[in-house]
Amino acid sequence: MKNILLFLLSLIILLLLVISINTLRFSTKQLAPLSERNKFEVDSFAVNHLSTAIRIRTISYDDTSLINYFLFDSLNFFLRITYPLTFKKLNPQIINGHSLLFHWKGSDTDKEPIIMYAHLDVVPADSSNWQNAPFSGTIDTEFIYGRGAIDDKGSVIAILESIEKLLIKNFLPKRDIYIAFGHDEEIGGKNGANFIASELKKRGVKAEFLLDEGGLIAVDMVPFVKNPVALVFTSEKGYLTLELKVKGNGGHSSFPPVDSPVEILSAAIQKIHNSPFEKRMTESVSDFMDYAGPEMKFPFKSLFANRWIFSPVIFNEYEKIPSANAMIRTTGVTTIINGGTKENVIPSEVNAKINFRLLPGDSSVSVIRKVKELIGDERISISIIGLVEEASKVSSVKSGGFTLLSTAINKIFPDAVVAPSLLIAQTDSRHFKNVTENIYRFMPVRMDDKILDSMHGNNEKIGIHEFMESIAFYKLLIESL
Repeated sequence: MKNILLFLLSLIILLLLVISINTLRFSTKQLAPLSERNKFEVDSFAVNHLSTAIRIRTISYDDTSLINYFLFDSLNFFLRITYPLTFKKLNPQIINGHSLLFHWKGSDTDKEPIIMYAHLDVVPADSSNWQNAPFSGTIDTEFIYGRGAIDDKGSVIAILESIEKLLIKNFLPKRDIYIAFGHDEEIGGKNGANFIASELKKRGVKAEFLLDEGGLIAVDMVPFVKNPVALVFTSEKGYLTLELKVKGNGGHSSFPPVDSPVEILSAAIQKIHNSPFEKRMTESVSDFMDYAGPEMKFPFKSLFANRWIFSPVIFNEYEKIPSANAMIRTTGVTTIINGGTKENVIPSEVNAKINFRLLPGDSSVSVIRKVKELIGDERISISIIGLVEEASKVSSVKSGGFTLLSTAINKIFPDAVVAPSLLIAQTDSRHFKNVTENIYRFMPVRMDDKILDSMHGNNEKIGIHEFMESIAFYKLLIESL
């Protein structure tokens, strides 16, 4: 017994020693020490340009017959007259009627080009719950208000402001830069980004990396990290919607059958809900822990430094938070249920749509197979609805492109921790997988949770100083290429 206790004690001491060593060696991956936030002079012209762009209602509707393409043409005309040097020297091509593709030729043809992408369209807005009208472009001392201020006209205007300022100084980039603005990202990008990517492929473009929206400078949003965190998403989840349909005997509600179509469908939905997909740590999430973990205080730094033993603890904590849970597994949720016309009539046909977001490493085929196995009921038909998008590949954090982005972030946002991660939503960047190996989803804008929630919500706005930072970021990134 004594020998067993000595062995266990020795094992515990050894384990603690290994954990301590790993924690001490879990050093920062930041390219420079964190310091105070920069201050940038406010450019009132740029602020007014974004305000005007917001006022042009380039709304994408799911029902495309409602889209007013004249307004997209109006926005393109506004951009043309506002950024004359950019349109003169970068020779923009109109893609599929309303998207734009610019080509800025660099001095070194041996260097691979890069692509900078943003989108011109916005989602609809219900003005009844806005403090300022959603398309007013209202400006006060702190913010620019309106639909698209962040998603994504802020990026469009910031990119063009930076380019125009550089062209005024006769700046010439070292490598070719393609600037692309799609016009239908909010409804899938099929007619915008998809056509732009096809055009680039036709030209034989193979870019070192593409920069799109998605990430942000997260303020007070990443647990256990005091500083803002610059989230650069190196992968994004896939997309799949399945329809479950049950046909059976309807009838009078006064003498119901043993299993009505509603009960059969409800049982299937419950089976899916009660059987979550396997939790897994993808490369992007692991990279996040490698970059953000060293900036945390004890004991959280130790947890991330020793994932080999603490993964169950980490997974347990992630599962408690919906957004974090979505980063460690494929998720599925019922979004639409149809059936029934009268309260005393049993419907003979009911259906439900379940939307899945696929973790990298899972596929639509594997998800469908799991759903069929879970349900195990031949009375239920299962079919795919709409587009299927597989999860993206993971872009490298060891590439030159990621280093360029990290360096620019560090200089413009010196107080921010750079951390790669997984995007649980989707962007237009998925259309460009055949023209570049590395796609980074990052919007250089500071946001807290309230600002983030305003995207696609009420009272969307961007801070004026935050907008100035984003212009400075794009300008510095271009200069450093």
